[in-house]
Amino acid sequence: MTIDEMIEVLQAAKEGKAIQERNGVDWKEFSVADRLRHCEVRVKPEPRRFWIIVGSYPVIACATRHECESLYPRQNVIEVVEVLK
Repeated sequence: MTIDEMIEVLQAAKEGKAIQERNGVDWKEFSVADRLRHCEVRVKPEPRRFWIIVGSYPVIACATRHECESLYPRQNVIEVVEVLK
């Protein structure tokens, strides 16, 4: 089943239409909402990225590498990427 087909089924379920699944030969109705309620699903969050200045300078965090590099030498700027589990 493609993602577009999954969206079509979810949209039909949202509209209150009966949804069926095939068990071998026969088609049987089932609840998409009940099925998904038993699963833990999410859209994986994007890790945050920022740059910090290291060395004997005060600790400064920047939104972009360019912002940090405009303040201090490039070798003192490191990128930090959040680790998400």
